[in-house]
Amino acid sequence: MKRLILSISLLAFCNWSFAQEVSLPAPSPSTEIMQEFSTSSITLKYSRPSLKGRKMFGSQIPYGEVWRTGANNTTTLSFKEPIKWGDDIVPPGTYGFVTIPNKNEWVFLLHKNTEAWGVDGLSEDGYVAKAAVPIKKLENTQETFEISFQNITNSTVELVLRWENIEASLNLKTDNRERILEQIAVELKGDNPPYLPAARIYLEFDYRLEEALNFVEKAIKENPNAFYMHWTKAQILEKLGKKEEAINSARKAFEGAKGSAYESEYKHHYNNLKSKI
Repeated sequence: MKRLILSISLLAFCNWSFAQEVSLPAPSPSTEIMQEFSTSSITLKYSRPSLKGRKMFGSQIPYGEVWRTGANNTTTLSFKEPIKWGDDIVPPGTYGFVTIPNKNEWVFLLHKNTEAWGVDGLSEDGYVAKAAVPIKKLENTQETFEISFQNITNSTVELVLRWENIEASLNLKTDNRERILEQIAVELKGDNPPYLPAARIYLEFDYRLEEALNFVEKAIKENPNAFYMHWTKAQILEKLGKKEEAINSARKAFEGAKGSAYESEYKHHYNNLKSKI
C-alpha cells in the first residue's frame, strides 16, 4: 500500500514538473515591430491568428463591425512624431488600432484605449482618427494574419494588412520637410558636413537642386570610387534638365559598379535613364 501511494505521489510530481517545464505554442503568437521612419520610428505590437481552415471575412469576422485586427490584447501603434492618418493629424503617442472590414473597403481606426481585450471598452468618443481604404484581392491565400510597413520614403510609409485573400493598406504621412532641412543646414556648418545625405534630401524634396549638385560633387571629390554617388548626381542632373550630363553620370555609376553585387542594379538605372531621355 505504501509503495502504491509512493508511486502515485511520484507520478503526480513528475506530471507537475512536466507541466511546469513545457512551453506550448501560442494559438496566435504575438510580435513587435519597430520600423525606423522619417526622423523617428513607429512601433507595432499585435498577435497573429491563422486561418486553420476557417472562413474569416464575412463569416467569423462579420462585415460592418469593429474588428480587433489581430487577436488577444489590443493591437497598438506608437508614433514619435505627428502622423497624417487619412485626413486626420495624429499627435505622437500610443494608440489602439482596429478596423471595420467591408466587402469593398475597410475602415482603419485609431483609439485612445490601448488596454482593451478585443473591442471591449472602445467608447465612441475615444476614436482619434479614421480612414476608409479600398481592398485588393490576393492571388494566393495568406494563412497567417500580417501587418507590415511597405514602400517607405522620407515622409510616407504604407501600413499594409494581409489575411485570407484580402489586402488593405493606408498611406501614412508626416510633414517633416522643414524639420529635416533645418537639421541638414546645421550639420552642413559642422566639421564633417554630410554632403551626400544633404544632396539626397534636397533631391527628394526637389529643393535647391543646384546646391544639391554642388554637395554631391564635393562628396565625389572626397570619395571618387563611390559609384553610387554618381547615380545620385545623375538623378539631380536629370531634374535640372541636363540630360547628356545625367546620362554620363549614370554611365560612370554603372561602370564603377561592374564586378560588384550591384552591377545589374546600376545597369538597369543607366538603361532606364537613357530610355527616358
